[in-house]
Amino acid sequence: MRIEELQALIDDYIENFVERDTIDAIVFKNESYRVCSNIDSATYPVDRSRYYVDVEPVLNEELGECTFESVTAQLVNWLRQICGYVVASCKFEDYIVEQTGWNWTPEHPLPPKSSKGSAICFSRTRGKNDQR
Repeated sequence: MRIEELQALIDDYIENFVERDTIDAIVFKNESYRVCSNIDSATYPVDRSRYYVDVEPVLNEELGECTFESVTAQLVNWLRQICGYVVASCKFEDYIVEQTGWNWTPEHPLPPKSSKGSAICFSRTRGKNDQR
């Protein structure tokens, strides 16, 4: 899948399935992507991921942190159906596991019924009040 296709898929998902003005997501190419990465490596999710998706809450006073976490977990779950290997890197990784059934750990580096599809790593790099 090309980066433009992934961005279009995510934009479409947000437009059709996410409450208005809740999240924003931008896809970035992972310059560290390695096709032949070692599953035992602590950087395996980064090495295997072709893209990063930066998901941020839209500046909305009514949006609570729980809503952002819930919407992000739903997006991760939906993308896993399409791409297979999707990892969330955030402060609420335990919640991602609760809601989706898996997230990368050294003990469980691959999702149940692992797929060889495209790989994506989610991150939340900016704070709520940061501007783009």
